[in-house]
Amino acid sequence: MKKMFGKTIMPLLVFALVFSFVVGCGGNQATPTAAADTSGNATADTSGGGDVASDAFTKFDPPVTLQIFTGSQGNPFPVGTQNDPVAKAIEDRLGIIMNIDTNVSNDRMAALSASGDLGDYFQVGMVPGEIHKQTIKRMSDNGLVLGLKGLMDQYAPNLKKLEKQVAFWIEQFGFGKDDFYMAPGMVGPYAGGQTTIGVVFRYDYYEEIGSPDINSAESWLDAVEKMVNNHPTNHAGQKTYGFAFFPEWGFEAQVNHLAKILAAFDGKGMEPDYGNAAYFQTEGRVSDHYADPDSYFWQAMKFYNQAFQRGLLDPDYLTNTWDSIVEKSNANRVLSNIWTWSYGTINSELEAEVTAYCTIPLKVPNYPIGDAYTMGADYMSYAIPASAKNPEASMRLMDFFFSEEGTFLLTNGLEGEHWEYKNGAYNWTDKMVEMFRSDTNVALETGIGKYGNLRGLSNGYIMSSTGLNMVIPLGREDWSEFAKKYCDIYGINNMGDVYVNVPINSQDLTFASLINPTPDDINEIFIDIYAYCAVEVPLLLGSANDAVFEAGKAAIIERIKSMGYDEWWAFNYDNFMQAIAQVDKYLN
Repeated sequence: MKKMFGKTIMPLLVFALVFSFVVGCGGNQATPTAAADTSGNATADTSGGGDVASDAFTKFDPPVTLQIFTGSQGNPFPVGTQNDPVAKAIEDRLGIIMNIDTNVSNDRMAALSASGDLGDYFQVGMVPGEIHKQTIKRMSDNGLVLGLKGLMDQYAPNLKKLEKQVAFWIEQFGFGKDDFYMAPGMVGPYAGGQTTIGVVFRYDYYEEIGSPDINSAESWLDAVEKMVNNHPTNHAGQKTYGFAFFPEWGFEAQVNHLAKILAAFDGKGMEPDYGNAAYFQTEGRVSDHYADPDSYFWQAMKFYNQAFQRGLLDPDYLTNTWDSIVEKSNANRVLSNIWTWSYGTINSELEAEVTAYCTIPLKVPNYPIGDAYTMGADYMSYAIPASAKNPEASMRLMDFFFSEEGTFLLTNGLEGEHWEYKNGAYNWTDKMVEMFRSDTNVALETGIGKYGNLRGLSNGYIMSSTGLNMVIPLGREDWSEFAKKYCDIYGINNMGDVYVNVPINSQDLTFASLINPTPDDINEIFIDIYAYCAVEVPLLLGSANDAVFEAGKAAIIERIKSMGYDEWWAFNYDNFMQAIAQVDKYLN
């Protein structure tokens, strides 16, 4: 399951690799004042020759402050009122000030729900044992969230344009009413390429050991062991490790991501993040994660235990948070990982050495390397709580995020300052090219990429006014020296082509929204199992040898079966397969 309050998808994650740069109350009841064009008609922004000012936005005067609760955005993020150029542009455009709190774990979201105060706008979190549809149904049943259709009809002309998606949301998230209670963001097609999940090394360290092929768990561990032996400490004399584990996003989140890579080594295209199951897209089947002793989940657990036995695993594996992973990664203390998200700062510093932490090409026959979000990504869903003091302002903000203008702003910043439109193309300004190549705080200083989880449209979305992709690329002449070197070595056009020869490039995640809520009695079984596993499974990482690990695994499987796991899995399997069987009628 994708963890809402953990993983983030930022538009500049690829830039971080390719280009080596890596509290107001919501109750301001201001009276809306019409913007310059109040007709409600689409108006072209001719100042840039290519940007779109979608349907006119009503501006609040005086400004309204909205309390927004969202999960980690994947980079250092100041909690409170946002003052970067992108945030100020939103204030100027809408008269809305964003007061954002990203420190919202699953436990804290549960506490906020219990209090009934969820602010003015919030990202729907994943409760252990629940899919997002189940979470929002429970919240709507308990009166914690507002229906969005009436608000949309009044205040959200841009959101309303997504007719196909809104109809789907009403069907899936309306629970029998002519309404919907959450709006999944990231609407759009596959963006092409993926360099952020895979086998991640510091590239110069990888070259030092001869750039061996990584085609198995053993070859990966062997390579990292050599790197750690070559670089046992960082520049400050702190001990380095091959890997770091953290349980903050749930005991299974990091393990599942690794499982996807291990499955690829075996020629399997497996997606582990939905429905608590392993979905083999190319085979059209679903398999069990937790009670099958040979599952890729358990193989991934064994991988981390092997790292522990070799002395390659950071010993704080039971207490690490995402923030501590970021800190250690950027101190050059974690020499390998399964994602690049934590290395933004150090990659900026490594530019001078013509290297970076990056994924390396995998010679695998199948690997689901990117996702399409035709109906939106359920793990990027937002809702307006009943506690919202100004629901109109909350909906107008949602409408902006789901407009081309709004998503383009969050993704690329301000025209003139950050980008310009000329010769039929969007181009970064010279200032931004330099920042991408050398600045460690691009997201914080500019706001570009900082609000990745808030975008209503995806990286693959095509701008209606220009036919250009939502994300502005950098030309090869503007790449870092490392990016040029990397592409020359592997004979590829850009680092996003790292898996270009893999036949299965993407999958549409609409099926995730078709998985139905689990009945309460069945769901309670998994909630108890999840709570048990959250304590016991991470402990296995510290097993002294293989025999201890296997005995511990067997004991966990026996215990969860005694707790009713087979009954839960039987329902879950049928539920998932029904969702897969239905998906084509929504996509064709």
